[in-house]
Amino acid sequence: MANGQAPSVPAYVSDALARAERDASLARLVASLVSDHGEPSPADYAWADEVLGLSP
Repeated sequence: MANGQAPSVPAYVSDALARAERDASLARLVASLVSDHGEPSPADYAWADEVLGLSP
């Protein structure tokens, strides 16, 4: 399209639909994990922040 990010409107729509499906799939995975194992604890979040290099 004009700004060069998609070659056409159908390509843009196709990309948007694919992205929406990936997002929905991830949401289903997270919901399943929470259902099976419960919400992450503050310690879980602290661990993830440390592993990802996000802790101060």
